[in-house]
Amino acid sequence: MRSTTPGTCADSIRALLDAQLVQFGLFKCTDTLSAYSAAKSIIEGYASGRESFSEIMLDGAKSTVTYTLVRGTSTRLSAAATAFDNQYGGKGVDYSKWLLEQLDHVTAADALHALKKYIVPLFDASANVAATCPVNKIDADADGLREQLGVPVRKLLEENLFTAFDPVPEAAEEV
Repeated sequence: MRSTTPGTCADSIRALLDAQLVQFGLFKCTDTLSAYSAAKSIIEGYASGRESFSEIMLDGAKSTVTYTLVRGTSTRLSAAATAFDNQYGGKGVDYSKWLLEQLDHVTAADALHALKKYIVPLFDASANVAATCPVNKIDADADGLREQLGVPVRKLLEENLFTAFDPVPEAAEEV
């Protein structure tokens, strides 16, 4: 897929398998809203069929996944830790090897199905979205996200961050 990042920006997408989550991130962005819009447009382009995966793109994606799996077993200690984690998680000691074998069989149709099922929902109103920005951009960024997502956006200043997510209300501390 082509870069989602107009101007200066970086992006990432990660599967957090144990948590059963997919995470998309933009960082080092000079214009977060434009980068978010561009990423959404690109994903929608592939999902709708306006854009298509080439074999080179699919091979590149497979290569990235392969590298990630191999990197996790690049030393004896990391290989043993990965095998232990896989066994402990009920996946089997050779889960990484099995996953690499399965990766060989992934087609462009499989990739498109996964994109529609797991990536497209990252950009709809039901997704959990968090954005950080300089204080002078908070109103514009919140308004832009509200407009793009079609749902209310909560603004939270850094000094209120911990109290906003504190599981124990302040009134309970007085008891």
